[in-house]
Amino acid sequence: MWHLSGELDVASLRRMRGSMHCLLILPPRSHLYMKLLYNIALLVYIGFIFRLLSHNIVFLDNKSGIFYLAGILELLIGHCVVAMELLWSNQSKKIEQQFQEIHDILRIRLGRKVNLVRIEGYCNVIYRFNFIRIAVLATVTIYNLITTKNFFLLCNLYSETLFTLRCGEFSLHTVLVLAFFQELNEAANEILLGMERLRLDLCSDYSFFSECFAGLQQTHLLLWKTQRDIEQNFLRSLIVVIMKNFVDTAVTLYWMFVNIIQKRVSGVIQLYGLTEELGKLLEIGIPCWICTRCGSLQRQFRSLFHGLTANRHNKHLNNALLRISVQLGQETAQFSVGGFLIINNEMLGKFLFGMLSYFIICIQFQLTFIDHIEEEHATGLVTSTEFNYSKYA
Repeated sequence: MWHLSGELDVASLRRMRGSMHCLLILPPRSHLYMKLLYNIALLVYIGFIFRLLSHNIVFLDNKSGIFYLAGILELLIGHCVVAMELLWSNQSKKIEQQFQEIHDILRIRLGRKVNLVRIEGYCNVIYRFNFIRIAVLATVTIYNLITTKNFFLLCNLYSETLFTLRCGEFSLHTVLVLAFFQELNEAANEILLGMERLRLDLCSDYSFFSECFAGLQQTHLLLWKTQRDIEQNFLRSLIVVIMKNFVDTAVTLYWMFVNIIQKRVSGVIQLYGLTEELGKLLEIGIPCWICTRCGSLQRQFRSLFHGLTANRHNKHLNNALLRISVQLGQETAQFSVGGFLIINNEMLGKFLFGMLSYFIICIQFQLTFIDHIEEEHATGLVTSTEFNYSKYA
């Protein structure tokens, strides 16, 4: 059985698991009775929120009540989907074992020491972003609680923290794939340079380099399998986070536009809205950049072996190079959401374009509605004036 080594675990995923345990998102042990206990607690929490909602919705007007109810339902459904996936479909241990196997193949078969400092540096960037995002959200929530006494803000804080940590966990897994692709490219370059230096075309001792190519092929295959497991492990969470961030970002921008025109909210609330939307965009943008970089490194790795079998006189070396070339031609390093959405910079561009288009459409409807109301008001004044004139004529 493979186990995640202490050094790799400390450098990458341990703090994320600890955060989820402390916030009661994940049980401390993966026993069935612990999962059932956390599942019951989740249902009780959702029932409590609905009970509070039924008492507070009567104090709102019809339009505000509909939007308020829709926002709470969106939050709770997303929270329930992500929490259930974490409890019952969590394959993180399997993925960690595969990362450890890749680490050991690089160390034992290829004689390469993995750069844990680089991995820790990448992961620390993601941890810092998550900490800043949650800290800002908590600060503004406390400020609004003091001024408004709206305890639903605590529910929003807890759910948004869950979404942020889940998205951060996905970013950590993808950044580990990125780091191992960098290690794979560096190892391949060293092997190819060594092979050219020794001019093995006419040499009978080919076993060392054949073994190295087999190790590279095995490592790349494991990375590909790990990527597919990561996609499956985060499938529902990614769908929820992407759709929720799309709707929230577009609606919040529209809400801010309307309130800036009508001067209904303070500058602090507007600053909070801008900060929250920037955080959500970065929450989507960071994984998109990492996945794009993984695809670029995989294509770079594939290009190293393109055409290397030409003019080689060693049959076994040619076969090893041919096998790895065929494998690289069939596999890609793309991360997808259910197979219908590729996570990369192009997806981020489509996300921004769709969000801005939705925002502009909402503004157009708002301006048309205002013009219609003003026209009806003017028509009503004219009709009232004509009626009064005819009455006293």
